[in-house]
Amino acid sequence: MDDSFSILKLDKKELCSLAEERGQEIEIAHYVFDDLLDSQEKLICKRFEADEDFSIFSYFLQKESRSIFPKKEEKSLGCYIAYKNGVVYTFEDFNFKIQSLEEFTLLVEAVEIATGNTFFFELCNLCELPERLSSEHTVRLSLYSKEVRKLEPLIHFDQIADEHKEILKLAVKNNDKAIEKLERDLGERETQRLIDEFKSKPEEIFDTYIFSRSNNYSVVGVVTFIKKVTFESRELFSINIIAEDMELNVLTPIYLDLTDGDRIFVNGKMFGIVNI
Repeated sequence: MDDSFSILKLDKKELCSLAEERGQEIEIAHYVFDDLLDSQEKLICKRFEADEDFSIFSYFLQKESRSIFPKKEEKSLGCYIAYKNGVVYTFEDFNFKIQSLEEFTLLVEAVEIATGNTFFFELCNLCELPERLSSEHTVRLSLYSKEVRKLEPLIHFDQIADEHKEILKLAVKNNDKAIEKLERDLGERETQRLIDEFKSKPEEIFDTYIFSRSNNYSVVGVVTFIKKVTFESRELFSINIIAEDMELNVLTPIYLDLTDGDRIFVNGKMFGIVNI
C-alpha cells in the first residue's frame, strides 16, 4: 500500500510521520474487518490534511492489554497519500480483497453504476466509510504513474483487433475460453497474431485501450487537460485523458511536453478517495 509514495517519488517516512503526529485519529467501523480482529484489537487511522490537493492516511492495528497496568500497543500497517482531484465515479458497494492483517491492503473491486465498468483501486480513506454502505458513494480516482510516454498518432487502425478488443484482453490473460472463441471466429493463426501484437505493441493496433491485471493498469489515451501540482516542493502533473470513451486522471512526477489531443501511454496503479 505504500506504493502511492514511491510512484510519486515522495518522502514516505516524513509525510507519514506528519500524519502520525498531527493527524486526526479515526477508528475504523466498516464491517469488512469484523472477522479479522479479536476482542482486544481495533483498527485506527490517522488522517492528515496536507493541503487542498492531498490527504495522508496512516493505518495502525491497536491492541490493548488486559492487565493491572493496561497499555496500548500500536503496529503500523501502512500509509497512503490521496489525491483529492481525481475523476469522479459512483459506486454502490466495494468488494475488498483483504484476507488477513498480515497482508494488509485496501484494494477493492467495484462496479461503476453509470457505465457498468469494473475498477480495481486502493481506497485510501477506508477509515471514513460507515459500518454499512446505505447509499451510492462517489469516489475520486487517479492513476498514479511513473511510466508515461508520448505516442505518435495511430497510423494503422486494426479493425479486427478493435472488434475483438474485450475478448482479446481475456485471451492475453491466458483465458482458455476466450482463446477458443477467437480461434473459432478468426482461426488459430490470426488469433496468435493478435495476442502477440497485444502483448508487444498494443499502442500500434488500438487508438486507445485500458488493460488491467488487478490494480496494475496499462492505458493508452488522448490528453484533454494538464495541470501542474506542487506538493512538498516537488512538481507533479495531473493529466486527464480519454481512453475507451472513459475519462481518467493520471498523476505523475514525469514532465512531458504535452498539449490537448496528444496520445500517451501510461502504466501505474489506481488509487481512490471517497467523497464523504
